[in-house]
Amino acid sequence: QCANFTYVEDYAELVLRALKIKKHRTVYNATTHRATSLMEMLESIAEIMKRQPKWIDVDAKALSKNGINGGRDGIALWFGLDELRFNHSKTERDFDIQFYMMEDALARTIDYYEKLDWYEPTYGWSIKKEQKLIKKLGL
Repeated sequence: QCANFTYVEDYAELVLRALKIKKHRTVYNATTHRATSLMEMLESIAEIMKRQPKWIDVDAKALSKNGINGGRDGIALWFGLDELRFNHSKTERDFDIQFYMMEDALARTIDYYEKLDWYEPTYGWSIKKEQKLIKKLGL
């Protein structure tokens, strides 16, 4: 699965530039990074954070069979889709903008959350729920 990701600082700069255009009649894909697999993004995060997680691969059918169906269950993923891709080359050209490299955007985001002491999220799964599913799937 591949999807585009958007880094907030790049997006904010893009919006500011768009507001300066008086007469605008073009639609843009407001993504700031090339299509990237979730695994590629997670591997980059692990490298930046100097971690070596154990990756567990579970397909969408197995999750659905266990009652887990995407966002409704606190997982922000598009289950069952091969890819979700947008081309942002027109945006880069027309706005004369250079976006942060994905690894730099990830590092800046990690740094931001570390300064917040990585507060406990109120949305998503608890470690207990995750471990229960892993055990149920026999992984």
